Formats: sequence, structure tokens, C-alpha cells
Amino acid sequence: MVLGEGDVPSSVLFLGEGPGEQEDEIGRPAIGRPGKLLRQSIISSGIIQRQARYFITDLVRCRLPNNRDPTPMEAEACWEWTREILMITNPQVIVTLGRIALAYLAKRCGIQKQVGSTKIVDLAGKALHVPDRKFHIYPCFSPVFVGRNEREWLPIYRSHFEFLAMSLPSWTKENP
Repeated sequence: MVLGEGDVPSSVLFLGEGPGEQEDEIGRPAIGRPGKLLRQSIISSGIIQRQARYFITDLVRCRLPNNRDPTPMEAEACWEWTREILMITNPQVIVTLGRIALAYLAKRCGIQKQVGSTKIVDLAGKALHVPDRKFHIYPCFSPVFVGRNEREWLPIYRSHFEFLAMSLPSWTKENP
């Protein structure tokens, strides 16, 4: 099982879809090629320079056969782990990495109508309002998706992280 790692508490929680082969072998999130892209984007965007504390985890905790997408039943089976991590880290911003993490979290937060069947390319980089919650959801592309066609998606992915870094001061203020 790959539970996650990072700062507790955290300003930002990065929620991926599931661990890949390298993550499964070593037991750490985001260490394979897509994970390196994620970590490099966190650093180069200035998130760390703004002293944002962050945590990285996945929707499901185990590598799925052939790195396929998690099913709703598999996401549900891991929800208690995810809920516990959310409670412990208490993030003010949850960055969903990919359409599956976004769709499942939106369902759990009661904002699935905001997400609906809209494609991730139309939602990525736009913060979502979560009524009665003390956090923002910020959809981003999965680093796996970006890695499949870096020429087209990497500049957009990086711009989403830069916007995230610039927005963190206002998004992480204490709620009255």
C-alpha cells in the first residue's frame, strides 16, 4: 500500500488516481516518471518558496493491473483512507490530478453537478467552489496524461501550477 507522504498539517493536498509500478515497489507516492514531473512542477512553480506545506497521496492505495484507471468501487473501498488523510492533513486546497480523482472527490463533496461530464481539459486550472467546506478543489491534469504528449500539455500544466502558487496566499487565509 502507498499511503502518501508530506507535511502534516498541509496547506495543499495533491490527490492522484493511483500508484504506478515504481510507487508500488518502493511504497512512496509520485516517484516514477509522472511523479517526478509533479514534484518538479511543485518546485519550479514557487509553491515551496511560498512556504506552502503539502502532502501527496492517491485515490486508491494499491497499483491496479496494467495501471488501469480505478473503478468507482475501488475508489469507494479506499475512501476511509482518503478521508482519514484529509482529516489529518486538513488542507485548504486539494489539487486533483486527473479526471478520476476530480470526479470522485466532487461526488464526495456534493459538487458533482459542477463537474458533470465536463472533460478535464475544460476544468483543469479552474478552482471549484465547495459550499460549506473549508477548502478549494483545484483540478489539474494527471502527470501521466501530460507525459503522454508533453509538447502539447506541459506548458499548460506548468501554467496551472504557476497560477496555483500565485493563488495560494488568498486561498489559504484563515476562514472567519
